Amino acid sequence: MVLNFNNLKNITLKKSLLYILLIEMIFVSCEKKIDFKIKDKERKIVINSLLSSDSLIRANISKSMHILDSYSKLQFLTNAIVEIWENDSMLEILSHRKDGNYYSENIIPIEGDRYKIIARCEGLREASSEIIMPYKVPIANKSAMISEGDSEIQCSIDFNDPANLENFYLFKVRSHIVFRYYSESEGWEYESYEGELFIDTNEPIVDDYSFTNEGIIFNDNWFDGESYNFTFNIDSYSLYDTSTVYFNLYSINKEYYQYLRSKELQNWFEDDPFSEAVQVFSNINDGIGILAGSTLSEDSIEIIIPPASEPDNPYYK
Repeated sequence: MVLNFNNLKNITLKKSLLYILLIEMIFVSCEKKIDFKIKDKERKIVINSLLSSDSLIRANISKSMHILDSYSKLQFLTNAIVEIWENDSMLEILSHRKDGNYYSENIIPIEGDRYKIIARCEGLREASSEIIMPYKVPIANKSAMISEGDSEIQCSIDFNDPANLENFYLFKVRSHIVFRYYSESEGWEYESYEGELFIDTNEPIVDDYSFTNEGIIFNDNWFDGESYNFTFNIDSYSLYDTSTVYFNLYSINKEYYQYLRSKELQNWFEDDPFSEAVQVFSNINDGIGILAGSTLSEDSIEIIIPPASEPDNPYYK
């Protein structure tokens, strides 16, 4: 028997083309257009308010949107009735100024007191929330050190965590920087500016989701009732000449901690098609948003950055 390889090749090619045609027919015949509709849920009042022990109370009030709405459709509520209660006593109705922002005329929250916010607006359910203002945790000590030739400043703060309480913290660093420059007409001139500094830390009490837009958040699970030394680094290139660096340790309520952490988790996974959607935490009854509380302990330290030499500049001092 003699095999004709040309005929065999043609038969194989025809079979391959037939398989491809059948596969295409299967996929085309199974194609079905599905109209996916997302249920349009009831609109709710959105309350966003951070109570601080050093500031008058304010709150932003808006209306929730459909999940497919763009930010341009955000609707601030300018005609809401916003009440502030302290320890079961109604103290004030906040005044609206602009873009859904409501302000108190005279109420500054007190540590340990209980505060409730109630928002009402025609056509929407009443929304409310209640928190207890956390107590301030003072910074007991601070330090900053820079080694010659090092680009990072090693810093630390010490604080005493209250025992037998679930405590939550937010930490950030600000700077007031004074720098000088030479002008042919005016000679040496000085300018200053303020801003937040990026900080890095290898502390075991923080993880990737602790670094939020508001600062570093952590709790006292590792050091309940103990004195804790929190170490961190600042990039020396973000400072200039003489800088006053402010260490801000906020004692925050649990709800604020949960809110910030859930927001950071959402940012991490929003573009991951294989992860579950992360719901941002809310503590507003019959509404959406957050009522948070914080108390600030601040300490400062002056850091002098040795200027680089400029031997060719006759005006350098």
